Amino acid sequence: MTRISDGFARGAVGNPFGPGTKSTSPAGLLGNGQPAKGAVPAGPQPLKDQFEWSRFERDRVEFRGLRFGMQSAKRMTRVLSTIQEVDSDEERGREQENSVVSDSSAQALARQVDAVHSPEAFRAWQIIADNSNALHEALKRAGPGKPDRHLFNFLSASMLKAGASPARQDESGLSPIAQAANTGNLVGLELLERQGATLNETEARQALFEAARQGHSGMLRQLLSRIPTGLIPRDPVTLRTPLHAAAEACQNRAIDILTRRPDLHIGAWDRQMRQALGLAVEYGNADTVKLLLRHPESNVGAQNWLGEGLLHVAARCGNADTALALLQHSLLSVNHPNILGITPLMMAALKGHQSFVDALVQLPDLDLNSQDITGCTALSLALENNRQGVVDTLLRHPSTDVNLANYAKETPLYRLIRRSSDESLIQRLLAHPAVDVNRSDYTQATPLMQAVSRNKASIARLLLAHPRINVNQRDEDGDTALHYATFIGALDALKVLLAAPDLEVNAENLHQQTPLILAAKKKNLPVLQALLEHPAIAVNRYDLGGDTALHEAVGVDNPAAVKRLLSHPDIDVNVRNVMGATPLSLATLVGSREMVQALLGHPRIQPNIADMWGQTPLFYATETGNQAIAQAIRSHLGKRRLD
Repeated sequence: MTRISDGFARGAVGNPFGPGTKSTSPAGLLGNGQPAKGAVPAGPQPLKDQFEWSRFERDRVEFRGLRFGMQSAKRMTRVLSTIQEVDSDEERGREQENSVVSDSSAQALARQVDAVHSPEAFRAWQIIADNSNALHEALKRAGPGKPDRHLFNFLSASMLKAGASPARQDESGLSPIAQAANTGNLVGLELLERQGATLNETEARQALFEAARQGHSGMLRQLLSRIPTGLIPRDPVTLRTPLHAAAEACQNRAIDILTRRPDLHIGAWDRQMRQALGLAVEYGNADTVKLLLRHPESNVGAQNWLGEGLLHVAARCGNADTALALLQHSLLSVNHPNILGITPLMMAALKGHQSFVDALVQLPDLDLNSQDITGCTALSLALENNRQGVVDTLLRHPSTDVNLANYAKETPLYRLIRRSSDESLIQRLLAHPAVDVNRSDYTQATPLMQAVSRNKASIARLLLAHPRINVNQRDEDGDTALHYATFIGALDALKVLLAAPDLEVNAENLHQQTPLILAAKKKNLPVLQALLEHPAIAVNRYDLGGDTALHEAVGVDNPAAVKRLLSHPDIDVNVRNVMGATPLSLATLVGSREMVQALLGHPRIQPNIADMWGQTPLFYATETGNQAIAQAIRSHLGKRRLD
């Protein structure tokens, strides 16, 4: 046990700066530290204006920016020499563990203070005690194991003797008792109580939280012994108990002490719907979790407003050890979903917690194919969030269904192509022996269509390299991947498709439109050019209205496309649609002289073909008042007669 010597009582001169030194009034410690010639000032003044620091051999006493100077290192040595430290480390640890404050610590220290204080010194300590932070700093520096803790206990006792309030809070809102609890300063607690400090609800809450957070078991026992049964306080704002603070800091000894208190509810919720056990899980201390699980009132099956249990918390934080500790409890299921249908495995896959997933896949009752409310699985969530390690773990497991679609009938491969361009993940999926590369969504669109519709040529190339790919598969409208690429103008993806050996370049959709007809209709000349270069292209195929690619190019007033189509050797320049209209008739109605001249320049043109109403292109040019086009047609007809 700590003993404070009677050195101060034997001192000849009663002041705190050591025997043999002159007492110095507060006014005498101004500026240069020389004693003042005159009366004592009328009232206390700020400490920073009256004391200066000086360095000394043992420690530098600091009160948060305030200056309390000893006159010299020699005088400080005399003060320290009066405090004999006779306790060993074992005795000190036993004192804290058993929460014993001996008479030779607090009581003897109070007697020392009475013995050494002269009137002038007492006024000096009054000035120090007037500062709100000085007492707190002294209590903070007098904790177990602190250097010169006896000196700071002496300083604390001196300030309390001089009238420092044992209930005054510092700038952070801590009371002196809470400050002593923060450092485990049992001597300081005893000093404060001797000066009239009482544990009201606020101070008890602060002190208990600080002692629990710092794990000072001796201080915690002392505080609990002073609080009547049924009055364990909770934070009014956060609704936390001291057990929450101990669990958050993973202070197992404090938890063990607190859980022995019968009036402390171990399953209490805080404002964020978290229990002490949930905090221990969140911070990943498996030993703390096991300690709390042993308590009979531990609510291991509790859930927050999202329906998430403790395993979800462990999954979100990636704490595999705590999850395995939780799973030893019979009430927990590894497959339990929250209200969104997300299981702990899906949560860990979403966050990319590799070790957590590795631990769960070893469990025999784990369902790897659970789906959330949108139909997503752990595999699809890992793929979409680029969790490559988790993807590898799930793909290696024999129970993983790589083709399990969500409620929009989108497989993991389809969703990955739609949401990401990571080729490494796509290669991992395509390498799986069970992958269905042609599985379509609810519109019958395939992963290949999804790739080309976003012009992801490299991904389309990967898909086309798969031995089971069907490049000509159709969606609900009869469109193939080539239709998709043509419609959006994805030239790079279209060129990849055109290189496929089994491609049907003239495939028709439900409207009998070929990709070439779509290209002419969309006025996309580069795509039209690429299609016309394919050796199997059928340039005269027509849709349900009988319109060919040439009709469509004329109808959208695209002279460049018309000229390119007319250059194809197989083009039928006189083809009629279901209304009997030829491309020249349409060009006349559109009023494009450039397209009319291009059509009239074709060697196989027949300008007198009438439509179903018996009207020729010349008739339409005359009726619309387009004399330039009418004159061009007449000139062409005149040349043909001469020929």
